[in-house]
Amino acid sequence: MGYRWLGWALVAVHFGYLAYLLLGGFVAIRRPRTLVLHLLAAGWAVVVVAGHLSCPLTAAQDAARHAAGLPPLTGGFLASYVRGVLYPSGAETLAQVLLGTVVLVSWVLVALRWWRPAWQRRSGRRSG
Repeated sequence: MGYRWLGWALVAVHFGYLAYLLLGGFVAIRRPRTLVLHLLAAGWAVVVVAGHLSCPLTAAQDAARHAAGLPPLTGGFLASYVRGVLYPSGAETLAQVLLGTVVLVSWVLVALRWWRPAWQRRSGRRSG
């Protein structure tokens, strides 16, 4: 029973990672120190997707499922819980492009917020 709970906890961690991947750049607008963590999270996503690598969270979830007497995920986490649920099955590339666009927009907003001249930050005035 404990391994089954561990498997579900890993599903929650996976969804938490996806939420942070999507929204972490916007968090960095207010908390710029989190930008490095978000850059690492986004970089990891690019490496895993572009390199067709298996995610260690998926491997851990499969191990927990095996220990609980359950079969492994067919096709991994995205195929089991995301594709066809959060976006249509045939739209994976579109979903990846949209996710990447949201992340890049958040980074541009971080840059606009934190990389303007110091005198503008102190006075509260914005350029543009």
